[in-house]
Amino acid sequence: MNKLIAEYTTINKYANSIWVFRKALYLFVLWYLIRYLPFLDEFYGPDSFIVKQHVFGNPLKWILLILNYDNNGIWYVLVYWLDVVLLTMALLGTKQQRGLAIAVYFLTCMLIFKSISITNAGEQLCYILLFFNMTLTTHNAKGIWVNTVSNFGLLGARTMLVLLYVIAGYSKLFGDHWLNGDAFYLVSQVPEYSHPWIQALLKGNMWISWLASGFTLLYQLTFPIAVWFRKIRYKWMVAGVAFHLAIGFFHNIMDFSLIMVVAYFLFYHDSKAERLKLNITSL
Repeated sequence: MNKLIAEYTTINKYANSIWVFRKALYLFVLWYLIRYLPFLDEFYGPDSFIVKQHVFGNPLKWILLILNYDNNGIWYVLVYWLDVVLLTMALLGTKQQRGLAIAVYFLTCMLIFKSISITNAGEQLCYILLFFNMTLTTHNAKGIWVNTVSNFGLLGARTMLVLLYVIAGYSKLFGDHWLNGDAFYLVSQVPEYSHPWIQALLKGNMWISWLASGFTLLYQLTFPIAVWFRKIRYKWMVAGVAFHLAIGFFHNIMDFSLIMVVAYFLFYHDSKAERLKLNITSL
């Protein structure tokens, strides 16, 4: 126990893993924002179709939604472009990583909260990961506290992801649709979360829904355990990548699927991350 405490409070154990995770996270956020470029005015311009929200009693939300009090409606566009520029700088390797992490967190949250009424769980996971990202450091700092905060920040992010799976899997045990296997069929019949050919396919082949529902339940209940063991971790993660990308394609929520894949880099071993980092920086 003393050795474990010493490791967490002296050196940055996961500097390379954090570097890879941070790059993946920033790349996702940049992709997420670029998607809005053709519809920038509709989402963030003066004539945005999204109803403005005004929050009282929550200081942080008031800060994130303060631009909703601007009647001109031009500031969100400026926030958008500033966020894109800072993300590009972060991906290109500027040294001001801590300041950029804080700025990207608040700017991205302002944009997400502006359109919160049309978001899904992907955006919520995104700003939670950006919050933990502010605590992380990609090198061994001279100050013990910096390394300690980074180590425990990564542990907190990992624990959050594990709890996400625990709650998702556990809650499904108390519903009928996941246990009897028709959950995927029911979702497939919602046009916004499906494709016409999938709707037709599942209507005549309920066994596909049974398999998909069963695999989802099994995976979400076993991931929180398997991910802590290095020998089987990557097998579960590869299965998870395929699982989430399939959800993104079949149910039209690719942003959620991709941010879940990004979160898997939290568990990427530092030695593997170091090799990946060297390959990326040598390009």
